[in-house]
Amino acid sequence: MGLLCDVPINYNPFDGTYGAPWLGGYKKAWTDNPVWILRELIMNPDWGDRSREPSIMISDASFYAASQYCDELVPRILRKDGESEFVRRHTFNMVVQECQSSADLKRFVAGSFRSVLSEVNGVYFLNIDKVRVPSFFVCPEMVTSELFDYNATDLSSRYNLMRVSFQNRENRYEED
Repeated sequence: MGLLCDVPINYNPFDGTYGAPWLGGYKKAWTDNPVWILRELIMNPDWGDRSREPSIMISDASFYAASQYCDELVPRILRKDGESEFVRRHTFNMVVQECQSSADLKRFVAGSFRSVLSEVNGVYFLNIDKVRVPSFFVCPEMVTSELFDYNATDLSSRYNLMRVSFQNRENRYEED
């Protein structure tokens, strides 16, 4: 089940629940929550980024909020009978089979739960792409021609390529 990581003291990794308010302490536990796996890639003093750069820090608040988002239960429709069950929004069960840079691996893990990892002055922050209440609306009446410069490229010069594979839990984790 995942990786042995530092997780919040109030976190139950088996059902993805959070107990009493978190006061900032960590414990070691096996988890498949991608946020705590990503944190371990950064903060592990033996093999993580912190082993090479001891001054690295993370934003505990952004990681904690992201982990709660990943552990939210969402409905999953079963293929055979049309019934649904509730599963955690994002889990991470991957085997690293190829040598890759730390930056690429961190970017891959963060991308697995629709997140962007950013670093500002040695502190890592997580920003998740999720539905949010708009904070500001722009309509044509608010736009003046002096403030905007419209530029575009033709469709033939825009490229988009994605190659996707995953290990299917229902197929004994064989790669699909």
